[in-house]
Amino acid sequence: MSRHASAIVKRMQFNNLLIIASVTLVMTTLLSVLMYVDAKKEQVARAETLAHLLVQNLQPALLFQDDTMLQQGLSVLSQQHEILNAQIYDVQGVLRNAYRHPDSRVLAAPKFVLNDYQNNWLELWSRLYTVMPVRNVAANGELLGQLVLTTDMAEPREEILFEIASIFFIGLCSFLVMAYRLQKLAEPMEAMLTSMRRVMPAHDETIGLPVKQRKDIGDITDVFNAMVVEIEQRDAALSLELAQRKAAEAQLEITAKYDVVTRLPNRHAFNSEIELAYKRFVAAHSNFALMFIDLDNFKYVNDNFGHNAGDLLLLSVGERIRHLLRAEDFVARIGGDEFVVIVHNFSELEQVSRIAEKIIEQLRKPFVLGENEAFIGASIGITTCPKHCAVFSELVRQADSAMYLAKKMGKNNFQYFHDGLAADVEARVKMEGELRHALERHEIAAHYQPIVSLHNQHIIGFEALLRWTLEDGTIIEPEQFVPLAEEIGLIADIGGFVLDQAIAQTKIWQALHPDIYTAVNFSPRQFRDRRLAGKLLETLSKADLAARHIEMEITESVLMKNTADSIALLKELHAAGMHIAIDDFGTGYSSLSYLTQFPAHKLKIDKSFVAKLPHDTQALAIVTAIVGLAHALNLTVVAEGIETQAQLESLQKLGCQLGQGFLFSKAMTAELASDMLTHRVALVA
Repeated sequence: MSRHASAIVKRMQFNNLLIIASVTLVMTTLLSVLMYVDAKKEQVARAETLAHLLVQNLQPALLFQDDTMLQQGLSVLSQQHEILNAQIYDVQGVLRNAYRHPDSRVLAAPKFVLNDYQNNWLELWSRLYTVMPVRNVAANGELLGQLVLTTDMAEPREEILFEIASIFFIGLCSFLVMAYRLQKLAEPMEAMLTSMRRVMPAHDETIGLPVKQRKDIGDITDVFNAMVVEIEQRDAALSLELAQRKAAEAQLEITAKYDVVTRLPNRHAFNSEIELAYKRFVAAHSNFALMFIDLDNFKYVNDNFGHNAGDLLLLSVGERIRHLLRAEDFVARIGGDEFVVIVHNFSELEQVSRIAEKIIEQLRKPFVLGENEAFIGASIGITTCPKHCAVFSELVRQADSAMYLAKKMGKNNFQYFHDGLAADVEARVKMEGELRHALERHEIAAHYQPIVSLHNQHIIGFEALLRWTLEDGTIIEPEQFVPLAEEIGLIADIGGFVLDQAIAQTKIWQALHPDIYTAVNFSPRQFRDRRLAGKLLETLSKADLAARHIEMEITESVLMKNTADSIALLKELHAAGMHIAIDDFGTGYSSLSYLTQFPAHKLKIDKSFVAKLPHDTQALAIVTAIVGLAHALNLTVVAEGIETQAQLESLQKLGCQLGQGFLFSKAMTAELASDMLTHRVALVA
């Protein structure tokens, strides 16, 4: 029997070890292959990206055959230790300039043939050769020459080999540990099987009290066994009841003092804590600071990913804030997406500022919510005691007012309460009330700024811009009221009103000018409506206006949020014939991957870049890069804020097709725009 038990255990050991060894080998091999492929792709991508940036900078120098500028352009490679060599050839294949790393033993790159259509790269064991054509972006991509970069592959390969060896070593160690643990587990199992086989054939029933005895002893045995069962049942029931009572008491305490979602103290606990902090100040002059934290873009996450994702986000926010505080500090969730922090006994105000900065920094990092990734921010208002501790009941209001100031300053920042802030809050409340009635009073209207061809300065379209004029004639700029409209949820109504006006006016223009179009700005909040495309196309259909006569202008932030829904919405509008323009390009997110995913037609260069042309070299480089990128992706470029003839000429040389700005005309009423369109005169002499 012992031999039989031992055979079973050995078979189990063998099968388990075989499975563990197979899984370990497969996983380590797969990880090694994936690491090698990813490292190789990263190296190739870095080389191509560096080559592309160099081509943008070297294009003017090669165009004008300026060797000094070529040398300066290649000199930036001294900061790239992985670049061994670089050569720049003209269109005839003549070497114009070159760079060689001081430690490089590679004298020259192999001969490459110019290719008009695609980039080339060649990988050897220790080097990577990247070839990038240099084109004139302002002359329909005319080939000017080519750039050849030689990248050192030795260091990445050594790192990959070391990581692969480490993975295999870890896998081997794991296998040996599991083999040892299985051997230890097998010893008691073998003993157990041996004992069971000894008992089973003899039907050993000696465990417990014997039942088959004389009648009196048998009765006592029955009663004793029944009593034991009854006691066990009562003990189990009592233990269960006691556990239930403790759980109920704990739940009542949690409900009374803690938030269910974040497991942080709730508003009731916060009220007790802030009152205690104030009493300590009165008794011992113990200072403290109160932070009022309001999450930015939380409603967007809740609406688009669901309430479960919203609860998970709140839990993660609470954990991040708690980990940044000292043990004596306090954090609570007081409702919705609002949190409060009490910083006790701070030594200097800078200490409070550092805590606020760390909170903002942590909350800007992405949150993983199941299969989704969300980005939020935080606006923080701060009041301190003793500086603003005259009236205890005012502390929360002061911190709340400072928080609204932070939102007004662009969100994702912190502000301290000051004595003049109460007046600012009053003014904000007044503007909010007036804004809610502005549409009813017809105070908000659409004005139109011409969009012209930079080739002949003829009008090809208009951009509809918001204008708010109060009853007393005061004009409030869009920068002042649009953020407020977004915050209080009125931007969708205002945007819909302006869109209706633009459609009606474009229908009038289209009767006499069939090719004219109107560009309308859409806010991120409007994109939260998943029915936006259907509503927009239905409105155009009722107005009997083709989709190509209305152009949708969106900012980069719209593209980077809720990507899947945004793609579907824009593709539906694109299929209907509507054009999409990306406004303020270059001032938002740095990632350019969305340009290949979204059906965009135009890039609008922000006026902050145009204003510095033509003398600011950095602005000139940025605009050159944007124009080159647009041409490479077959997109039209529109320059905003053109105010001088020098700016116009510079943009024309760079290959920019369209523009708008005060040089041509400011935004005007529909009547004046119609009159200008009827004459279709050249706007620049």
